[in-house]
Amino acid sequence: MNTNNISSIRIQRHMHALLSGMWQHRTLILIPTLIMPCVGLLIGLLGTKTYLTYSTILIQEPALYNPFLEDLAVSTNLKDRMPGLKALVHSRHVLSNVGLELGELQPDSRESKIEYYVATMAQKLTVNLVGSDLVRLSYKDTAPARMAEVLNSVTRHLISQIVAPERTSLTGSEDFLRTQLDQRKIDLMAAEKRLAEYKSANSDKLPAFHSHNLESANQLQRLQVEKRTELAGAQAQVKAARQKLTQTNPQLGELDTFIMDIRGRLAAARANYTEQHSVVRGLSRRLEQLQAERERIIAAAKPLSSEEVDRLWNVLSNPKPGEQAAPQSLLYLQLESLHLASQKERSLSQELESIEQALAEVEQRIAAYGETEMVLRELNRDLDAKQNIYNDLMGRWELAQVTRALGDFESGDRIKLIDTPHTPERPINLHWAFYVLGGLLGGLLAGTGLALLLELTDTHIKRQDEVTELTGLPVLVRIPKVS
Repeated sequence: MNTNNISSIRIQRHMHALLSGMWQHRTLILIPTLIMPCVGLLIGLLGTKTYLTYSTILIQEPALYNPFLEDLAVSTNLKDRMPGLKALVHSRHVLSNVGLELGELQPDSRESKIEYYVATMAQKLTVNLVGSDLVRLSYKDTAPARMAEVLNSVTRHLISQIVAPERTSLTGSEDFLRTQLDQRKIDLMAAEKRLAEYKSANSDKLPAFHSHNLESANQLQRLQVEKRTELAGAQAQVKAARQKLTQTNPQLGELDTFIMDIRGRLAAARANYTEQHSVVRGLSRRLEQLQAERERIIAAAKPLSSEEVDRLWNVLSNPKPGEQAAPQSLLYLQLESLHLASQKERSLSQELESIEQALAEVEQRIAAYGETEMVLRELNRDLDAKQNIYNDLMGRWELAQVTRALGDFESGDRIKLIDTPHTPERPINLHWAFYVLGGLLGGLLAGTGLALLLELTDTHIKRQDEVTELTGLPVLVRIPKVS
């Protein structure tokens, strides 16, 4: 025989020996099988009766299924909140309030009594999510009398806790947004004021006037060149008039008048007298003196100052009271020409000074264009940022108000109590036949296990093959069992 056949034979022998041994302990198997069904029957008939009542809450969100209101609705998010709701239903806060409502607890109850009541109620209550919209609240107790009243109170607290976060969050959001809006409005008005003040203080340097400033600068530069040219001509005219006036000294003019008078008289005398006549000789000598004096004055002549010229002009143009105006002599004409040329020079100088001052101001505004533009951009960026934040907060605040109004509008349809708690009439315990059947199966398994355990732990030698294996000798004689 091969090894596999030998192993199979050994296994069969051991199984046969095991079953034979268990049969020898058949009484041990039979006793639990008979006793346990009786015990199960007693438990089923005399065990504590447990009653069950429940309530089902439907939490629907119609706005989430409306494409026009989807963005405004606030999701209850029951699936994620269920662990928190279960802990909340079993919490001391909710259950102690339930006890106070039902009269089971008093405001001055001992702490140990409150703890015992909360622990007992927590064991009897269960909360489950059915699907995505149904919340089932179950309550088990041994006395069905007040079960509906207890579960009604718990259900009310659960509904209030389901709705409370939404209302609280909306109210808190509105208050927060309103506070932020007031603060951002102050910041926005401050930014607008800074921008307006800067524009008012730099109205002539704003980028909108930059092209106008450039055009003004070009016009002023052209006008400056023209006025400088005119001023140079007026200065040259004044210089020439001064040179002529310098050569036409007032004393020299009087001498010229005297010389002309003497020459006339001398010509008349020569017409009547000879050269040796005393009158002719006297006039000739007087003429020579005047001419010498004229040459001396011309040699020692100095340019007249502006004050001297003005003084001389005032003397000639404004005669004293009672005097007749002198005829317009060459000196008068030269002084008048110099006076007009000086006035023109002063006028052109003042005009050129005004033009240069205006040009300097325009150039200063042009030079400040870059800095002004940079400050304006910074102020505008700050204003735009604050305006965007304010507009965004305003939109969110309006949406929060609409969302709150939508929640108030749907409050009657969102949460519905589908199954109200009721007073149970029948316990939820199993029928006594299930306990009997369970006892039968349990006794059979227990007896079989005990018999198997005894057989496996039994060390007695009971079979011929065991003797042969242990001693290696054949069995020649068997002593029969004597009853």
